[in-house]
Amino acid sequence: PNWVELLEILAKDCEIETKGIDYYLQTHDDKSEIGSILSKLYTDWAWGDGKSNFPKELFSKNHRSDIYIKYKISSIIQDVCNDFDISASPFIDEIKKLQNIKPHALITTNYDNVIENIFPAYSRVIGQKIIRANYVSYSEIYKIHGCCSQPDSIVFTNEDYQKKKKNKK
Repeated sequence: PNWVELLEILAKDCEIETKGIDYYLQTHDDKSEIGSILSKLYTDWAWGDGKSNFPKELFSKNHRSDIYIKYKISSIIQDVCNDFDISASPFIDEIKKLQNIKPHALITTNYDNVIENIFPAYSRVIGQKIIRANYVSYSEIYKIHGCCSQPDSIVFTNEDYQKKKKNKK
């Protein structure tokens, strides 16, 4: 899903969200602000009636409060990716041409694992680990906004973007 579609899914799936995504899109220009609002709703829902929708290990001081929405995002993205078959893609010719280029590195803001399936021999570098990466190596995928395989790495809320901006090198 694109940003708006993801926000729609998240708003629909959160049982305590009552206004609908159109309200937020009408009242907020910055989609990361909507992400922050939905994140708070997910936290409240998780610690209330929605507790059974999340793994028990997330209910710990070791996790930030935005882990619930990031867990949900991760689940949504993984479900979509599980249904994706590269060989059946209408873009298979373009994918093969891209594979033949053998790029030095790939940079993506996507949370999914599709690019890893296209370039299975490439190493994955997620989020802030990029800062410590060895830039002379080859065959790396830089996932600068996190990955669905590590929900806590996902950059989604306004706070995430502010932190990323502050820490960027």
